[in-house]
Amino acid sequence: MNTWLEPVVGANEASLNLSGAKLTFELALSTIIAIAGIVAAYFVYLKNKLDARLIELPFFANGWYIDKGISDFVGGIGQKGFELIAAFDRVVIDGAVNGIGRATRGGAARLRTIQNGYVRWYALMIALGTVLVLVFVLSQVSFS
Repeated sequence: MNTWLEPVVGANEASLNLSGAKLTFELALSTIIAIAGIVAAYFVYLKNKLDARLIELPFFANGWYIDKGISDFVGGIGQKGFELIAAFDRVVIDGAVNGIGRATRGGAARLRTIQNGYVRWYALMIALGTVLVLVFVLSQVSFS
């Protein structure tokens, strides 16, 4: 038995054990039904031998109402859903991105005042940072 489709279908693969006669009958029957449909369509639509309204139900004449269903969805509840998604994108997603941008810009403006170009100021900040790190490390160490 071939197992090359096992990663795709797993244990759900169906094994058909059809006899040759049954398989031939099913193939012949489906071919006959298809040819009958083609012949009927030829006489109804190309030769106009039979009025199409006699065999077409309104369901088929209106394309199974697919276009109407899509139009009703997109124009009704679909549009409200799309507007809700757009509002979520505008308020939450764009709001988060713009908020991070404003926070970065505000933090940079505050940090810009510290960076004034004086080397003595930088040395003082390095010394202050070193003292703060040293105090933190010493507060975490236990001497007992």
